[in-house]
Amino acid sequence: LDSIYEWWVPPVRRLPTFILVRLFQDIDQLIAMKGAPGNPRVVSWYHRQIREYVGRRYTSQPEVRAVLHGKLADYFDGTFSEGKEYKGEISNRLIDAQPLYLSQTLVNWRKVTELPEHLVGSERWNRLVEVLVDIPTSAVLSEGDGVYRVIALWLKVREGLKVENDFLIKAYVSSLERATKEDPLEHSKSLLMTARILRIMSLYEPARPLIEQALAIQEKLLGPNDVEIARTLNELGNIFHRLSIPPDHTTGNPRRFLEIKENALGDKVNQDLEYAAWLANYAVMLMEGLNKDPSLNDPKLVEECLYYRTRSMEIREAMLGSDHPETAR
Repeated sequence: LDSIYEWWVPPVRRLPTFILVRLFQDIDQLIAMKGAPGNPRVVSWYHRQIREYVGRRYTSQPEVRAVLHGKLADYFDGTFSEGKEYKGEISNRLIDAQPLYLSQTLVNWRKVTELPEHLVGSERWNRLVEVLVDIPTSAVLSEGDGVYRVIALWLKVREGLKVENDFLIKAYVSSLERATKEDPLEHSKSLLMTARILRIMSLYEPARPLIEQALAIQEKLLGPNDVEIARTLNELGNIFHRLSIPPDHTTGNPRRFLEIKENALGDKVNQDLEYAAWLANYAVMLMEGLNKDPSLNDPKLVEECLYYRTRSMEIREAMLGSDHPETAR
């Protein structure tokens, strides 16, 4: 904009529309509109070879790529939106804000997907850490299989900052301590989300106290027989399993999470795939416990393992069919 408005600065500093129109007309046969996360329409190169050539022609130098990534990171981070300071002065350039939520329920998926990648490309590692440990952002990022993307970003942070896992753990714990606890149940979800990330990264010891804190909150507010408590107990059982701790070490009844689910669903429990997964997990924990300690090799325990495994397979086969990959597992 400084080069365009060399002699006169208009009231609104923004790239003239006609320049973009002419640009799109010149490259019309090289671009295509496509969908993106959150269903916006974005402009993309029509073919991979065009993208690769443009990359070699204009962004082959690492320092150039870093600058471009930095500008895009500024955009998605809302650095200059809504009249924020630019080059030492306040100038409203009419740049849209980039909140995490565009409405009460609509996630700004463009920000969620693009901001971390551009922070990596511009090597702004400290800002990336702030994004990853921000509780609302982390909750969106780690939904479903997104948790593996979070872990991949953490591995890049470790490499970029030359830090170990202790740095990650301290960052999450500090963020949880700063987070508002006005809604205890939401706080318990944040604890479980963080514990899940740590568990998948094989950081079982620091994950355990987070799950136990969440369990204490849930039992106080939901009562002892809520299905959410069963899910938390199942997560805690996974941690005990990884740490070679007997599942009844602190929970008393190791089958409690199964019994809560059975009581909640009644006869419909045989149509619940989550319950089938829990049965299989419990059978694995029992069997590996027998393998580690031959003194526990009680025929009744072996029979119990086979019972849970068989019942899990029967539910999956009834719900998914015999040829489904989940049944084959």
